[in-house]
Amino acid sequence: MTQPSRADKIPDDPKCPSLYLSRFRRTLAWHIARRPQGIVAASVQYGHVGTQMTQGYAGSLASGFPDEHSFEAFLERLENLGQVHARLLAGEHVSGPAAPRYRARVTSTARFEGITVPSNAAARRLLNSRDLQVIQGDAMSCVFDSARALCNKETGGNTADGPHLGTCRTSCTNIARTDRDIEELQLRAEGLRTIVADPLCPPIRHAREQAELDRLTKIITIHKEGEHDERPR
Repeated sequence: MTQPSRADKIPDDPKCPSLYLSRFRRTLAWHIARRPQGIVAASVQYGHVGTQMTQGYAGSLASGFPDEHSFEAFLERLENLGQVHARLLAGEHVSGPAAPRYRARVTSTARFEGITVPSNAAARRLLNSRDLQVIQGDAMSCVFDSARALCNKETGGNTADGPHLGTCRTSCTNIARTDRDIEELQLRAEGLRTIVADPLCPPIRHAREQAELDRLTKIITIHKEGEHDERPR
């Protein structure tokens, strides 16, 4: 089954030409795992009053849907880390307080290649592996460590299973930034420069946007200076 403008598709099943319920559950889990705050988006989409209802899709939590979601999240994490590893080998620069841990974890993911995952529950256990805790956020990567996570303070310490990217704080030492993240920040900085240069910009907004521009400029400068230092001499 295909959808216009999408390159991916639901693979054909040689045993049955139609999309039956168990395959729909897997497809739903695929989309949840590959969307920011996917479980929340799914709850809104299906009109569920809470994410627990979505996680217990087609029954109670014993229905197995959480394991379906964990398996897809595990595959999605490996796919992303594989792409990140390739860029790292190609010379992509990484900056930020968590840059050394970022490199170490991304490099170590090679040991997951070819691993046998006998069940969805096993995928859930693997998903919690420390080496896989490199999660893409908003123009940054979270090299998650619950003891260092500032989002812990925002959620009352309930981030043991992963970061709460909605409450991410820029001073957190779990943050690492790649060249691609810096490209995104450069685009934002250009937009802020246009606003700051506008003589009709209200003073309050001007001050706010100037402060954000200064913050982004500092991040970009530090990244580029580090990139220069790493070049062979």
